[in-house]
Amino acid sequence: NYVDVSLPQRIRICRLLYELVASQSLDLGLFCACCSVLTRLLRRETQLTIEDLSLDWRKMYDLIHSLAFPKPWQDNLIQNRTKLKNVVELVCSVNRFFPPAAAREVLEELLPQIQFNSMDWQLLVVQMINLFVPTTRAPKGFKLKDKDMPERWLPTIFSLWSFNLRMSGYDAYFMNLVTCLAMEQKGAFKFTNQQIRFAFASGLHFFNIPVTRGSASLPRSVTTSLTDTSHFYQLPQGGSLPLSEERAHTFARFVVYTMYDEEAGGTLELFEQLVQMIEPFYHPSNNGSWSGILSRFLRNLAKELLERVRSEAEPDCEVPESMRLTRRMRRRFVVSTRTLAMLLLFSKGEDSVTMSHSTLKHLAEVEPDLIFGPLLDTLYTAIDSVTETHRMISAMRALAKLASTLSNFSLYPEGAQHVAPLLALTLPGIDVNDPTKAWFALTFICNLCLNGVVLRELSTSGDMPMVPGKDSDAVSELEEDNVVDIVPNPDMEYVEWVTRASTGQFESWIDQYLRRVFVLVDNMSSSIDSSDSNASSFTSSDFGLQMMVAHATEVVLLQCSERYYPMITRLITDFATSISSLSAVDGMCRIVYAFASALPEQALPALVPICCERVSEEVSNGVGSQASLSKRTQSHSETTLIWYMSILSALADCQCGQLLVTYKDMIRSTIELVLDKCLSRHIYTIASNTLYNMIGCLTRVYPERGRSVSAETWADPEFQENHFRYWGQYAEVEQDDFKIKWHVAGKEEIDCALEIMRGIISPLI
Repeated sequence: NYVDVSLPQRIRICRLLYELVASQSLDLGLFCACCSVLTRLLRRETQLTIEDLSLDWRKMYDLIHSLAFPKPWQDNLIQNRTKLKNVVELVCSVNRFFPPAAAREVLEELLPQIQFNSMDWQLLVVQMINLFVPTTRAPKGFKLKDKDMPERWLPTIFSLWSFNLRMSGYDAYFMNLVTCLAMEQKGAFKFTNQQIRFAFASGLHFFNIPVTRGSASLPRSVTTSLTDTSHFYQLPQGGSLPLSEERAHTFARFVVYTMYDEEAGGTLELFEQLVQMIEPFYHPSNNGSWSGILSRFLRNLAKELLERVRSEAEPDCEVPESMRLTRRMRRRFVVSTRTLAMLLLFSKGEDSVTMSHSTLKHLAEVEPDLIFGPLLDTLYTAIDSVTETHRMISAMRALAKLASTLSNFSLYPEGAQHVAPLLALTLPGIDVNDPTKAWFALTFICNLCLNGVVLRELSTSGDMPMVPGKDSDAVSELEEDNVVDIVPNPDMEYVEWVTRASTGQFESWIDQYLRRVFVLVDNMSSSIDSSDSNASSFTSSDFGLQMMVAHATEVVLLQCSERYYPMITRLITDFATSISSLSAVDGMCRIVYAFASALPEQALPALVPICCERVSEEVSNGVGSQASLSKRTQSHSETTLIWYMSILSALADCQCGQLLVTYKDMIRSTIELVLDKCLSRHIYTIASNTLYNMIGCLTRVYPERGRSVSAETWADPEFQENHFRYWGQYAEVEQDDFKIKWHVAGKEEIDCALEIMRGIISPLI
């Protein structure tokens, strides 16, 4: 992974390992190691191509054949199965280095071996064809002979495919072969409409849906150990070669990569017909054994579409313009897929709902106007629903998943005007009585802030522009006939004015958010036994939610305007000094740590003096003077001391060592007092942790201020006045404006750490 090997050396290493594996003279351990290393080397497509390295397919074929059918004196089932597993993985990576002209040689070797009276042997040959037929494009400057072109041997594959007994495993191997061919040969080869139609008919069998009745009804009656491909890398008695495959993903790839145009009978038209056929099986009330594979098929369709769109947008894309996806083709595909994803949005199955969210996210990155229009109407209604909890939680999950896409101003400008209303709408979701809903509400807030949303109020100039007419908003209508032909052209003046006006809600939203977080922290661990708060909190279900609350609070404070700092400081200080509860210590410490990490200039002056004063007051009253070596029997009289010592320990771990030096005398005197007067194990453990955190904060190297933009950009007046235009933008690591401010201990901080070591730790040791 980290050794820089030149291309000639890499080629020589690959050839050497390939010959060693094919020699069949290595013991099991060395054989598996060579296969593993060679597989990793060949998987890096950017470092090695068919132009650099060409390998002989027959050596691997002879090796697999000898392992699948060993001689009687060579029969070692355990070793053969282990070697066969490694070789199959290797061949899957090596296949792209087989010469494209070898396809005819492979077929000439394997086709005569097919015996239609032996199902075992027939499936074995099909798997071998799937493994060894090369599907990569010919290297640049190399012209294949006419007889070696895919157009010449592909009809033989479809002819052989048509002779099968409609067994799922048999179809899966052929589908995998033609899908690999479609992906590798994109721009250089086209399937005929008849071949595409046949592949669609076979792919329909993967879904296991009862679309017909009688002898052809599904699921099929023929299921044996040979046709069951759910068991990976098995070696049945018939000698069948194993293959790891995902049928839904394979068929989805075939659909996406065979879309060449909008002609009648092509892939796009067949896909729209397929959607009409399987749409009833996506309805939430029609849940069955087909739901899982249908939802995965939908997710894979959207994922592969996004990958193809991105690859064709690259400047070095080799696909001719005539065979690339047009805007209209993309929109037709998205509209058809969107229909199924919206049906799955409130499905009964947890996995189906998750797949629908992923599908909508991928589709929104391709054509956001087609997705967010109908989706936001549905989500607004679902979140407002009080009686249908499952719809509300699903809507929260969808928002959390699509937050980064929705708030990307360059991708979908209209989404910026929905950020503030959705933040206000999801705020009631932070509810201690429903941890699941609270988790997704916090995730949505966190994802928005991590995507660059800045919580700063902007000014508006002039009156509100005229609301755009229906024609420009037609893309949000599900029943619009001409939705595919509409080119999104938002009224930017109206969008920016509404976005600026909506930012006026941020100040009140931050106030309400912090108050809800305080209620959540105060009540989250009320059921935890106060006699063992630390041990119980790490085993309770509240721990994950506490971490999520702290993380979301930190990113919210990092992204908020300096204008709100006094309000934030007042709210957190009032809450920290108004209660003291052993069950809420962990949650409160995480909130304080988030506050100190995000805004150390406000957190330390506000809380350090209060904590030191209260700790000194408690110690002077004799709290903690009773000797105890147990953490399970803390006296309730120690609650206040533990509360403020824990807050002080969190403050000492802030991400600003230079500022911490200012309070070194105050913190040091407090720690010395506690270590000298307190004999309770729990209390002096917290004091020791405070020392540890303080020394680490002073001497460690860590990044400061994890905002979405650099400090220079944050202070730029243009950014402050138009920050919504920067939402969703990230600086690349290679760019000059990618800057991280690192904390490196200075002389004053090192001297402070040494002073603590010599003055407190060394005498105690």
